[in-house]
Amino acid sequence: MATDDVTRRRFAFYWLVVQPGSTAIRWEVLTAVQLRAQAA
Repeated sequence: MATDDVTRRRFAFYWLVVQPGSTAIRWEVLTAVQLRAQAA
């Protein structure tokens, strides 16, 4: 939890940068899990 405005802004910037990669990795992992489950 951000405790002040500076921290809140820094975290918002961090998440703006990290989110696209995080989303892509999550989709890749979930797709792999789905394909493996369907193959079993």
